[in-house]
Amino acid sequence: MRMDIARTNLRVAFEEPGCPICRLRAGAERRYVQTLLYEYVNDGETRVGFVRSRGLCSYHAWFVQANEQLLFSDGLKTAIIYESVAIQVHDALQHYLAQPISPAGEGSARPTPFAVERNGLCRWLVRAGRLGRWAATHLFREAPAAGLLADLSPSAECPVCKKGREREEIDLRKLMDELADPQFRAWFRASDGLCLSHLRRALAYAPDELSAHTLAEIAAEQFTALLTHLQAYIEKHRWNDRPELRTPQEEASWIRMAAFFAGEARDDQDESLRQVRQQALCNYSAGLSGRAKLERSADHDV
Repeated sequence: MRMDIARTNLRVAFEEPGCPICRLRAGAERRYVQTLLYEYVNDGETRVGFVRSRGLCSYHAWFVQANEQLLFSDGLKTAIIYESVAIQVHDALQHYLAQPISPAGEGSARPTPFAVERNGLCRWLVRAGRLGRWAATHLFREAPAAGLLADLSPSAECPVCKKGREREEIDLRKLMDELADPQFRAWFRASDGLCLSHLRRALAYAPDELSAHTLAEIAAEQFTALLTHLQAYIEKHRWNDRPELRTPQEEASWIRMAAFFAGEARDDQDESLRQVRQQALCNYSAGLSGRAKLERSADHDV
């Protein structure tokens, strides 16, 4: 019997509730964050990556903060991660403010580097001669503070998102490769199935039409069952709202349907992470309150 790590991970995920790819991605991101906090906060290449991505996306920024509170009851590692990013942003702002302000109209009659690089029409106009260049300067004028905007914008993906996306690609390709195996198909068929986003991506990785058809057939069976439970849940609310008549599958159907369209709920739903984040904010607020009292007392003494 064929077994490897990716196949085994998928089989285990099939036995858990929810989209298996969402679950595997969340696990990969969680392990990466924990490894980062334990081992790589001071790694030079890692810190350069955070500078390029201008820190973390909103979700993972708070995820890292909460995990450090949970693991170390401290915020030093998060502070170190953001120090290099903060210095870069500070330097960009100071460099911009040190430049003289151009008089109105000056410096705006040329295409932005971003427009020339990314916009095909702009590139064509610039190459089309004097009239084309004139049109480009009027259609794609440089915005105020374009250089500062470029300096403040990320040039790379959030490192944790990148790690999760790479995990997704590995698992989706493995899923499609293994669908030809009857035993693997049976494991997958018994699972909750993929959310809509991962279903679309899995179809894009299909090696042939048969694999795509097999995936669509299993997804249709799973989704039909979910829709049936959802409709029964709605219908039984019309019977004088008698919850004792609803099955566990029906009771969970509205949550499962939301997860199908939106993906599984992220780890910020974890109560322990919410609690440590809230405690950190409460401690911060208490510190601000205490400082304000000291300042008022000092003003009164004066």
